[in-house]
Amino acid sequence: MHSTHVFFSDRPTTPGSLCMTRILGIDPGSQCTGIGIIDVDAGGKTTHVFHAPLRLLGEGEFAQRLRRLLDGIAEVIDTS
Repeated sequence: MHSTHVFFSDRPTTPGSLCMTRILGIDPGSQCTGIGIIDVDAGGKTTHVFHAPLRLLGEGEFAQRLRRLLDGIAEVIDTS
């Protein structure tokens, strides 16, 4: 069964502007995990930022796939 986990982070878009919420959605899986990011402004308008699959199949044992998942999510967060 897949579910989406969402984390919220308020951060100013530019100095003096209203805060925008960045939402990270994760569709977990042990072979392929989906990741998506959207921004939501104070008025509720959403903007697509990023989406991609993290392919974990072929990364070795389960522990290596979990490490790939952690590294992949960290990379997306650091670059978005």
